[in-house]
Amino acid sequence: PGMPSDGLIHVKGGTYIELPTVDATITPSLSGLKGLVGTVVDGVPQANLTGDIYIRGVAKGFTIAGFKITATADEPYAGIRVLNSVGTLKIEDVEITNSGTGMGLLIEGHTGAVILNRVKSSNNAHGGGFIGTTGSVTITNSTFDWNGANPSYYSSGIVIDTGGSVLLDGVSASNNSGNYSGLTLKTPGAITIKNSVVNNNTNEWG
Repeated sequence: PGMPSDGLIHVKGGTYIELPTVDATITPSLSGLKGLVGTVVDGVPQANLTGDIYIRGVAKGFTIAGFKITATADEPYAGIRVLNSVGTLKIEDVEITNSGTGMGLLIEGHTGAVILNRVKSSNNAHGGGFIGTTGSVTITNSTFDWNGANPSYYSSGIVIDTGGSVLLDGVSASNNSGNYSGLTLKTPGAITIKNSVVNNNTNEWG
């Protein structure tokens, strides 16, 4: 089949037991796919997914929106894992809970900006999120709470390792337990944090 005219796969509201995978290193024609987009009603994602989403090697940016994900993904996978992709990565109106040994959200080797808006990656057994990218990171109106430890990534809330700037606005990283709990930032660029809460995390710091 050909690529959708807008480059997006639109997912109707409903319940799905799937492992959506877009791996352009195996199927090069998928490198131009631009997103998986579900319906959102009053801020609530309508595509309920039992499974995990894996994106690898896309080249024109990618959007994941409108999903409530219940995963059992083990490392190196996650509730959502994006690996070695290029362009602006946008994740919006997404809820993630992963009971496996992988994290809730895992972005590795990305080239480009990462934008998260209204993302809830909470109650994951092994970490809320890790973002590794060359570009800027913007996270708004999102929560990374009540996550367990992920020793591989040194945090159970959210870790950001970027070559660009970081903006956090309306972010919560609280009540996490693990090695370096709560919020960890590594960047040579500007850091802006406002309207955010990082507290009640165990071990070394917020």
